[in-house]
Amino acid sequence: MRLADDFPALIDACALYPLITRDVLLSFAEADMYRLHLTERIMDEWTRRLKDDRPDIADKIDRTADDVREHFPSAFVTGYEPMIDGLTLPDPDDRHVLAATITCNAQIVVTRNLRDFPAEALDPHDIAARHPDDFLAEAFDLHQPDGLRVFSAMLANSRIWKDADDMIRGLIAGGLPKLTGRVEPFGGML
Repeated sequence: MRLADDFPALIDACALYPLITRDVLLSFAEADMYRLHLTERIMDEWTRRLKDDRPDIADKIDRTADDVREHFPSAFVTGYEPMIDGLTLPDPDDRHVLAATITCNAQIVVTRNLRDFPAEALDPHDIAARHPDDFLAEAFDLHQPDGLRVFSAMLANSRIWKDADDMIRGLIAGGLPKLTGRVEPFGGML
């Protein structure tokens, strides 16, 4: 059994939109720190939003999405659509996310829109909503050696970070202060 089998999570589009968060989420999944779940609809949402904001890099966004599909083919949830209409959430447009989370038996939906996934709607399905920062900090805590290897590799392959301090500043700027607090003490080892 893979380590990730004990920690399945469906990632909402809003968690994939910020570059740094997406990179860490995908890198942690690749390191088997959790089991990644997505849908084509979620992929379409984050790529469409990013293209709206950054039409100048539309080709790069498409390549990134294709890379995700290529590297994580088993992550894609299907067959959840019939369940959508029977679910209730504050924003009906988010029901597809909950339906996919239920279908793939994930216990966590990773989203920046926590208020759209209230506990009273998730508890009957034994699902919890987590902000990406909370989720990544928890994954790091569970698999610290793997997390340190991920950050070492990210730093070694980065075209934007000069050193560990630069990476720490990038994590903070990317809205990941809890994860940053976990990684920062190991900056000298990266």
